[in-house]
Amino acid sequence: MKTLKTFSILSMALMLWISAPAQEAAPAEAPMSSADLGFNFARSMATRAAEQMPEEYYDFRPTEEVRTFGEILAHLADSNFRMWSIATGEDNPMPEVPATKKEVIEALKKSYEVLADARNTLTEEEMNRMVGFFGSSHAARTVLDFSAFHGIEHYGNLIVYMRMKGLVPPSSQQ
Repeated sequence: MKTLKTFSILSMALMLWISAPAQEAAPAEAPMSSADLGFNFARSMATRAAEQMPEEYYDFRPTEEVRTFGEILAHLADSNFRMWSIATGEDNPMPEVPATKKEVIEALKKSYEVLADARNTLTEEEMNRMVGFFGSSHAARTVLDFSAFHGIEHYGNLIVYMRMKGLVPPSSQQ
């Protein structure tokens, strides 16, 4: 009897829900591409990792054959500026590689700002313009999208370095 009563209540609730007048939906935003999602993820995670790692660990490298934590971030900033420069046709605004934690974070944030600006402001024609990249011709959009994949790749490196120093990387924090 209790089961029948529960079933009746649930059935009535379902009927009311189905028959309720539809509310006006908020205007939908354009769906985010996987490259946009990857770009936003890489930007957020790399920046947060850069900020969270103590400065004394910026020169940490697991083995002599790999970059230090700070060198990975500086490489990422430099690569972001280079890809922005290729995609937009503008001069690379980062002639020097940053050295201190503060400089690295500033360069990294600025590199992601210019990439985001290009992703949001270039016209379709500019995005489809063919440019030289990795020895062949690609649309400028492809170069900007590649920056997302490149950032995710190096965030993977940063995760390992942080874990080796007993820190929880941003993507594993609540």
